[in-house]
Amino acid sequence: MRPVLIVYYSLSGNTRAAAEKLRDELDADMAEIRYTRSRGGVLGILKAVWEALSGATPEIETDPHDLSAHKLVVLATPVWAARPAAPMHAYLVRHASALPALAFLCTLGGSGAEGTFRRMAGASGRSAVATQSLSDADRKADGGRQKIARFAEEIRHAAGLGASSPDSGAEAS
Repeated sequence: MRPVLIVYYSLSGNTRAAAEKLRDELDADMAEIRYTRSRGGVLGILKAVWEALSGATPEIETDPHDLSAHKLVVLATPVWAARPAAPMHAYLVRHASALPALAFLCTLGGSGAEGTFRRMAGASGRSAVATQSLSDADRKADGGRQKIARFAEEIRHAAGLGASSPDSGAEAS
């Protein structure tokens, strides 16, 4: 197991792409959160947004992972109405007591990152050691690479991993 685990939910693929870039920067493990029931089509998307607005905790499934095997978990979510996506909220509610140190990453079209981070901290019962938002403009400019690289550096520092590159295989003691 690697010291960092990235747990993400992505509807459109933007959050998945950001999580994959961060995984490559950190040489981290990844786990995806999925709805157990489809949220496709207009009605499915409307239901998903309603769940986010209402604070619902829909049924979800995730890739298998052992939270206790990681020093830090990065939670990555799209922003829906200044809130984390409902599957991320459900994950936080269900796993809050088992989560180690946290970092938050969100993707968004415009605004709402701070509200999303506040709600994630509230649902998990703790503050994040690092946060990063990635807007549509960031993704269009350079794919978000600069922000992801800075975020990865913050995470390495917070998790006591040093500033080594993922290719070096060395960790700070």
